[in-house]
Amino acid sequence: MHRRVGFVVIALLWLACSSGSIDLQKLAGRTQPAVASLSTAPPEKFADLLASYNELAGSITSLPPPVQVTATPGSGSATLNWNFDGSAVTFNVYRGTEPGGETLYRTNYPGSSTSFFDGSLSAITYYYAVAAVNAFGHSSPSNEASVTPGTALLAAPTVTATPGVGSIDLSWNDIALADFYDVYRSTHPNAEEVYAVGVATASFSDPAVSDGTTYYYKVAAANGDGQGNLSSEANATGGGVVPTTPTLTVQAGDSSATLNWSFTGSAVTINIYRGTDPGKETLIQSGYPGSSTSFFNSGLSNFTTYYYYITAVNVSESNPSNEVSVRPGITPMVAPPLAAVAGDNQVTLTWSAIPVANTYHIWRSTRPNAEEVYLADASATTSFVDGVANGTTYYYKVAGNNADGQGVLSNEASGTPGSSGPPPSLLAVSPGNGSATLNWNYNGAAVTFNIYRSTTTGEETLYRTNHAGFFTTFFDSGLANGTTYFYKMTAVNSDSEGTQSLEASVTPGTAQLAPPLLEAVPGAGMVTLSWSGVPLATSYNINRGGRPSSEELYRVGVTDTTFNDTGVVAGLTYFYTVNAVNANGQGQASNEAIATP
Repeated sequence: MHRRVGFVVIALLWLACSSGSIDLQKLAGRTQPAVASLSTAPPEKFADLLASYNELAGSITSLPPPVQVTATPGSGSATLNWNFDGSAVTFNVYRGTEPGGETLYRTNYPGSSTSFFDGSLSAITYYYAVAAVNAFGHSSPSNEASVTPGTALLAAPTVTATPGVGSIDLSWNDIALADFYDVYRSTHPNAEEVYAVGVATASFSDPAVSDGTTYYYKVAAANGDGQGNLSSEANATGGGVVPTTPTLTVQAGDSSATLNWSFTGSAVTINIYRGTDPGKETLIQSGYPGSSTSFFNSGLSNFTTYYYYITAVNVSESNPSNEVSVRPGITPMVAPPLAAVAGDNQVTLTWSAIPVANTYHIWRSTRPNAEEVYLADASATTSFVDGVANGTTYYYKVAGNNADGQGVLSNEASGTPGSSGPPPSLLAVSPGNGSATLNWNYNGAAVTFNIYRSTTTGEETLYRTNHAGFFTTFFDSGLANGTTYFYKMTAVNSDSEGTQSLEASVTPGTAQLAPPLLEAVPGAGMVTLSWSGVPLATSYNINRGGRPSSEELYRVGVTDTTFNDTGVVAGLTYFYTVNAVNANGQGQASNEAIATP
């Protein structure tokens, strides 16, 4: 501090000698009598005037410290909050594990913030202080705040993020025992920092978003005991984008009409309009699921012409689709039973003949129950061979057709063309600590298996080849905990590679050891704990607290399923939980057991 003041005084002296006077009233930014020039001061007044310069120079560099610093515990974390009445460019955060022993921990924390989240902490007491910083230096430290992180037994909410016009709306489920919620935000995945604290309801509207920018959010419940587990990440892109316009077709039925449409946008719902005169449709159905591409409209009058159009809706409604018309008629054609048999680069369809059907319409998709008209009047016979690509599953329906319109659609049948036998049945992927274990069944003649992996669903690429065909398990290590991985498999023989299995996913993390079933029995000067053994557990950790849901780690490495706690005081109530442990980590906590010795 003396060097900075001295520097200002020297600068003032230089200016005084150069100009003959200095307006310290303007320099200090406050109203007070101007001080005479040092260069013209008599010797007996120089010391007094120099002291006045130093006092005013000190007022330029003085910066108040943050006040009312508090520290709130979380699960392996702490959240600092403070008030500040000054002009800070940044803040410095100090931390220590002894009172008064804080050292510089974080610099250049934004001066616009009044909170700081500190993660990956141990279950010990931490001490914090905060100082404000600007171009002239830093303030004195704030008051000291201390916190002991622990596992706050509040569940993680399930969060959804919905874009709006000029905002992103978050919503989540209410968490039992939560008093409020803290919202975290970032423009990068898994990099969220505290954004809004003390949110009283299970929803939050974020107006500070930019069109075209994707925002990532997490939410944690909190109460007087601290903050709970963070939710999984939700994201949305700012900006209300009007959805594209659907393209509509219609088929007549007996007192009915079936609408089908294609749509390339991101509709939340569909609105359906109908009329008996062209251009005069009115709304008959709103809120129809945006994932659907068809609508069945019954209760119509046969031989009356109906007109339809639809719109797609998200934050706003699209332009109307093309207008279509239909004249329902009597079509007493039942649904034909359909079968599909896959071959090499083909799927063969067969169905039963329907009386009065002149032709048949074939519907197809690569997703179940999403078929659209593929071939109208495809065949007057009861079979059809569809030439398709190996490795893709195709889904089909068939309907009879005559001059009165289309009959009822058949059951759905599917086939996956290929030449190497059936794909493996990927039964399960089990998470571990930084690992995943794949298990499958296979009834073909595979020489080896190929394993495909990705962190995005449906985008797996080849990850491991030549996995021995006599194995039905695969251990994948070196994974990032908390990241979801997606897997598929293929069987390989001397002819070719087979079709891919169904997709399976896993999120590695703490070994999923089951929670023990715990019982606590009070005795003379002790509490006896006993619990059920957990498969794959090599030891157990015991947690104890003096009030409900406040347990902290008390004993580790207990290899038996009983424990006598003699470190108790008669008349006091103790609360216990137990976790199973193995080389992959700690499992879920048991039920809470209570005893008063």
